[in-house]
Amino acid sequence: MKQKTIIALLVIIMMLVGVTACSTPKTQESAESASQSKVTTEATTETTMEATTEGKRIGYLAFSLADVWDQYGNDCAIWAAESVGVEVTTFDSEGNPETQVNQAEELINSGVDGIILFPCTPESGATIVRMGNEANIPVAIRCIFLSDDVNTAGQAGFQYRDVGYTAFKYISEKFPGARVLFVHGEVGMGIHEDYMIGVEKALKDFEGKVSLTELLNGKWVTEASYNVTNDYLQAGNKDTFDVVFAANGMESKGVYGALRDNGIENIPIISTGGSPDDFEMFNDGIEYANMTIPPSFEGFMAFKYLWKAMNGIEVDEKSMALPVNPVDKTNVDEWIQWGDFQAASDYFGGLDSDVTTKK
Repeated sequence: MKQKTIIALLVIIMMLVGVTACSTPKTQESAESASQSKVTTEATTETTMEATTEGKRIGYLAFSLADVWDQYGNDCAIWAAESVGVEVTTFDSEGNPETQVNQAEELINSGVDGIILFPCTPESGATIVRMGNEANIPVAIRCIFLSDDVNTAGQAGFQYRDVGYTAFKYISEKFPGARVLFVHGEVGMGIHEDYMIGVEKALKDFEGKVSLTELLNGKWVTEASYNVTNDYLQAGNKDTFDVVFAANGMESKGVYGALRDNGIENIPIISTGGSPDDFEMFNDGIEYANMTIPPSFEGFMAFKYLWKAMNGIEVDEKSMALPVNPVDKTNVDEWIQWGDFQAASDYFGGLDSDVTTKK
């Protein structure tokens, strides 16, 4: 009787071992399949991704953290990384391309698993990406777009031509027939020139609904914007325009001061950026509307590209021109604050959605 009991126990043990041995390959196969398939927003995918990023470390190579735009984007990238347990080491090149290349070399030699880069120049950016390629370390880009032959993990940024086009399209719809005074940024940096590509396209697309009266160089700053606008008004041009387009918040302040001092402060000012200062001026009635472009979008999407590359997930599109969102009093709830990183994540469906899909 005792012998029969022992034999029965042995049979049961062998059956359990057999079941375990058969199920193990299926579990591994399922996990491997999940890491190779298109990522979804389901909780099972999130669990798999978090497991594979545990203990990972990346580097963030800043253009200049003295620049509030760079700082907010950097902070959002760190927030997104830390949300899945990825450690971030940040270096600030202070705008020096050579320094940035040296910092990239230090990160690569330290064995980071990936790099987010706000390049000082397209040339230094391409160099750093190639350094990463040689070390099998993915590099994601924010703010600018490198040429297609540079093998990045992905790149995301706003295009000034899109901002210019969106602003003039908005004006054509809100103020049909408006004559626009454009107080722009410094010439020669490539930014104003890119703005004008979009502006000229909008003027053509919406001919008869919006026109450009004059271009004034506000040099991105308040004082210069005040001076050029005031000089223009003092020269007898008060009745030549209906709307002002100012290229950033500092220019909006200068333009508004000049309009006020000449008794025409009710002329609408359309601006760009959507910074905390912009939001305050919007609430104070200085800015009528803003073409919002939160830098948190860049930081979040740069990490999203990198995160997928770190997990071996291929994406269909590695270059994303981020959306420009016009906001006025009719849709102020759509104004995404620069420091609201969760809102940036929600806008793009979190880390687990496809990179080309808005929620």
